Amino acid sequence: MNGPTQDVRQVGGREPEAFESIVRRAVAADPDLRRSAGQSARAAFDLLRILWTRSPNLAEIAERKDFVTLSNPVFAQDSAIWRSDHQPAGALPNLSSVA
Repeated sequence: MNGPTQDVRQVGGREPEAFESIVRRAVAADPDLRRSAGQSARAAFDLLRILWTRSPNLAEIAERKDFVTLSNPVFAQDSAIWRSDHQPAGALPNLSSVA
């Protein structure tokens, strides 16, 4: 399922490469993606920085945004006023004779 198809062979004239070999070649070509002590230390520091960062106070943010809050919200389909204004004017026309 979702494996290599014959398309690459037909269009490109050679067998398709495995995903892993494509990734290994791309990583080998980019020096920033090679594993090193400096890269590992940077990754560990970034993880610690994330863990030490205080999570945002959503209630405080919402209060500063001054969102409008309704005192008694009602969905449109539950509102008698809305339903009375949005009733069909009459029966729908019979369109079965139109062909």
